[in-house]
Amino acid sequence: MATDAGSVSILILLDLSSAFDTISHSILISRLSALGISGTALAWFTSYLSDRQHYITIRQAKSSTAPVSHGVPQGSVLGPLLFNIYMSPLGKIIHCHDFNFHCYADDTQLYISFRHYHPFPTNSISACIDDINAWMTSNLLKLNTDKTDVLLVGSPKNVAPFCTDTVNISGILVRPSTTVKNLGITFDSYLSFLPHISSLTKSAFYHLRNIVYVPS
Repeated sequence: MATDAGSVSILILLDLSSAFDTISHSILISRLSALGISGTALAWFTSYLSDRQHYITIRQAKSSTAPVSHGVPQGSVLGPLLFNIYMSPLGKIIHCHDFNFHCYADDTQLYISFRHYHPFPTNSISACIDDINAWMTSNLLKLNTDKTDVLLVGSPKNVAPFCTDTVNISGILVRPSTTVKNLGITFDSYLSFLPHISSLTKSAFYHLRNIVYVPS
C-alpha cells in the first residue's frame, strides 16, 4: 500500500543472540504477574521455570549437572509464548518513535514509511534502535548487530536515491541490502519475489535430480 502511494518503506530485521537462553526468570514472572496471572497459576509457571538442570553427553561420557538459572525451555510449546510475553514492553518503546513492528518468537521487525521526496529518517531510526538496545541490555538480551538486516521497499525509481544511505545500529553503519531472508521467505526491494522463486526452483531441481539419479 505504501509503495502504491509513492512512499518508501524501511524494514529492519533485528537479530538477538541466544535470546531464549538469556531470559531472566524473575523478570518473566513479574511480566506474567502484570498480565493478571496470580495464585496457583503463577506458582505453576514458577515451578515450570525453576530447578532445571542441564548436562552434556559425548558418546558414552556425561558431564556433571548444572542448574539452569536463565532461559525458557526450547522446543516446548510454551517457550515462544513466554518469550513474547517477556518482550511485550518493547512495543511501547517502538510505538513512541512512530514505528510499526511485528514479532515472531525472537524475530523482531521494525518498519516505517516515508514519502520519497522526504529525507532518509536516519535520526529517527538511530534513536529508536538505541532505545531498543538499552531496553534489551537492561532485560539481559543482546542485539546482534552483525546479523541485523535493512531493506528498502518501494518502486525502483523511489528506492534508488536512498540505496547508499546507512542505518546506525549500535554504532555500526548498516547499508540496505538488495534482499533479506524474512521467516524463510526472500524479500526484495520491489516485492517481486523473483529471488525467492529462483532460490526455490533451484532447490527443487536439486532434489529432483537426486531422485532421478541412478548410480552406475
